[in-house]
Amino acid sequence: MKYSFTKIHATGNDFLVFKEPPFNPSEVAKKLCHRRFGFGADGILYPSHSEVADIKMNYHNADGSVATMCGNGYRAFVTFALHEGLLQGTHYKVETLAGIIESELMSDGEIQLTFNTFHDDVKPPHVKKPTHFKHPITLLEKQMHVCFVGTLHGVVFVEDPYHISTELAEALCTHEFFPHHINVNFVKIVNSHQLMVRTYERGVGWTYSCGTGSVASGVAAHELQGCHSKLNIQVLGGHLEVSKQEHGWSLKGPATIIGQGESI
Repeated sequence: MKYSFTKIHATGNDFLVFKEPPFNPSEVAKKLCHRRFGFGADGILYPSHSEVADIKMNYHNADGSVATMCGNGYRAFVTFALHEGLLQGTHYKVETLAGIIESELMSDGEIQLTFNTFHDDVKPPHVKKPTHFKHPITLLEKQMHVCFVGTLHGVVFVEDPYHISTELAEALCTHEFFPHHINVNFVKIVNSHQLMVRTYERGVGWTYSCGTGSVASGVAAHELQGCHSKLNIQVLGGHLEVSKQEHGWSLKGPATIIGQGESI
């Protein structure tokens, strides 16, 4: 089948966004997201009707798996919806599998979304045994803080995120402690206001950026390492801003339309 799409990146995390739900989206994601045999992307997004919000966002990773939430994908999705006239104004409510996420188009053109819930107490089936964010688990000689920010994340503080091998990252991501795997964020504290974050995403691998991972890293740095409540997150694809709000945490960053395409 032919599919028309818009390619959008959010700090290097790139997506193919469809105006209509594709037939068998998992297979479409695996085919079109391939970096050599497809158009290349970290995942696909498409809208559907919502009874509880302005619109619903649907997301599949590059391997076809369904993701409950994607922070960078959310900004790409809102950018697409505004471009296509599916959303209007500057304040939005978007339904996701992680719940309704509210966001705002800021004066500088960036999108800020707010996570009203941060689950620091993670239980099965996400993990084999209950774990708490403030009490790290030791896996493969690494201490990991586990939390749920719309999707499951692990935070590992390191001296240099770019010296972590793919083999170690994959082993942590797919460790038997996590029945459905986990996104792993390797975090360096540059100073009390800035972090360097590199994320290995389940279903994707290394990414240029991860929005929810940046939030998880920011919360960990603030609550566990004494960093500021407003943080600049340095990722391979640019910079994001994570801030503590009255009711939750916010993620602010850009999203850019690259172009449009069509599969044959």
